Amino acid sequence: MIAEEVVKLLSRMSVVDGRDVDQVTLEMWEPLVADLDYVDAVEGLNNHYRTDSRRPTPAHLRTAAEHARRDRLYADVRTRDQCIPHRHSLHDEPGSCRDHHADGERDDRCVNGCY
Repeated sequence: MIAEEVVKLLSRMSVVDGRDVDQVTLEMWEPLVADLDYVDAVEGLNNHYRTDSRRPTPAHLRTAAEHARRDRLYADVRTRDQCIPHRHSLHDEPGSCRDHHADGERDDRCVNGCY
């Protein structure tokens, strides 16, 4: 992310949780999240606010952005008919391909990097 995107992201946070966005805040957050993709960070932030009432920290945002990135990258991955058809995720959620295979090992029923 560039500095302007970090400002936009912090501004989004301020709307929801009332945090102050000043130069010191920007200088603290920027090096901690600069390597994240802005679109993934926004999606991760939205997901965080949907499920967690705590004010997000850089660590929360990094984790949420990584989950959003993985979901985006694997959204169109499908498996053969032996696997449960669904939108794949790497979160080990019920119904995911990893959950479907009780031993947790990938096998020939899963193709195209399904997990």
